[in-house]
Amino acid sequence: MSIRIQTASRALALGVGLILIWNPLSIQAQQAIPAQTTEPQTQTQTDGYRGLVTRVWQTVQDRYYDPGFRGLDWQSYQKAYVQRSYAKPEQAYKAAQELLSKLQDRYTRFLAPAQFQKVAVPSVGLANRESSPALEAKALSGVGYLKLNRFNPQAAPQMAQAIQDLQGQDVAGFILDLRDNRGGLFDSAVQIAQQWLGSGVVAQVYGRGGKQQIEVQGQALSQLPLVVLVNQSSGSASEILAGVLQERGRAKIIGLKTFGKASIQTVFSEKDGSGFLVTTAHYLLPSGKDLDHRGIQPDIVVFDGPRKDQDPSLAKALTLFQKKL
Repeated sequence: MSIRIQTASRALALGVGLILIWNPLSIQAQQAIPAQTTEPQTQTQTDGYRGLVTRVWQTVQDRYYDPGFRGLDWQSYQKAYVQRSYAKPEQAYKAAQELLSKLQDRYTRFLAPAQFQKVAVPSVGLANRESSPALEAKALSGVGYLKLNRFNPQAAPQMAQAIQDLQGQDVAGFILDLRDNRGGLFDSAVQIAQQWLGSGVVAQVYGRGGKQQIEVQGQALSQLPLVVLVNQSSGSASEILAGVLQERGRAKIIGLKTFGKASIQTVFSEKDGSGFLVTTAHYLLPSGKDLDHRGIQPDIVVFDGPRKDQDPSLAKALTLFQKKL
């Protein structure tokens, strides 16, 4: 399987949720110069705290996906925030938070160390969550059931192995459950799309570097019928995968309209443990459809409820296989 980016400009930094992907197949964090934190306070330390705010402002200046900064005069905030003095790191954190809030982009934000470690690191699948499986697979009433929990580096290899194993059990088709999967690695979603589709365009991505087509090449791992389950908590990478499978006619989508997040963030970390996220790109489905705030409309709408004793979406999917779709 190969992935090709069709673009006339340098590859964008791609990410979904809280992920950074530099060229769609490698993960890295943008590491900033550390601020000085020892006592007593010195002019160098003060400059260090101001340096954090400077990096936040400059990153938006250079990398924010909208060159018009959503109608803001971004240059004016350089004087208002970058040219201040900050005696304590907390002052710089507050300034960075205020600065990014000017964009009114809920995904572009600054996180102090405690917030960044709790929110950003676990979400990118680079820490504690790596020990749990990305995929749960089993045969269910003669159908292969694949519950994808997250798009991390293990997701695509686990998916490929599960497809192979379940086809060996002569299943009639597959149910791919993306409910409550809020996203993860962009390249993981692209690889899994290739496993079901073979070749073709998976998504379009645009940002300051221009527009790109993300295209895969290879043989699909299965031609068996496929049903995808989604709900309101299926977001980002889940929407890329479900959306392209629906557009290409490869799968029927069952459940509720998805979350509707089509912006792509890059994570920038500071050595003091803080960090910030900047929306660096936006993605579209191959047809050009924008899912932002719209989501994916299922082919068959089913309300799941709490799913403690019953699972209406799963039951509906199994009924389709009994009726041979």
